[in-house]
Amino acid sequence: MLVPWRFIIVDAERATSLCDRLCDAFVEAEASSDAGAISKMTARLRTWLIGPPSIVFLVSCPNTGASIPECEQVFAAGAVATTLLHAVAARGFGTIWLTGWPAYAPQAHEILGVKPGETVVGLFPIGKPMKRPAERPRPRVEDLLTEWPG
Repeated sequence: MLVPWRFIIVDAERATSLCDRLCDAFVEAEASSDAGAISKMTARLRTWLIGPPSIVFLVSCPNTGASIPECEQVFAAGAVATTLLHAVAARGFGTIWLTGWPAYAPQAHEILGVKPGETVVGLFPIGKPMKRPAERPRPRVEDLLTEWPG
């Protein structure tokens, strides 16, 4: 059975340790960056990881030997991410799909146990929303549609 994704679950008890390790790794990796950028990312990591009852990291792990093209396996992991968003909402909780440095940095992957060939699709802090997210500009539907001319 082909299942080209997996989850890494971090409970609230382990989140502080994970956050500290990720912050330390970020500071070390970005030592030449300005202090403001380092402060901004470490604050962001603390906001994302400290507080929610659990954090889910979704990892894409395509099987390169499978008959299904790798890109379709990666798309499937993206579909799992969207399904996770809906499932969390259906249970009365809130989450957001986040990426950033912990999703892309090799140092973060090492801390999380992400293997070579795997990619972090996103991290999802799950809990009761503290506030409703601010609305942001959305594209016009008309700008997203085209008709095949036949």
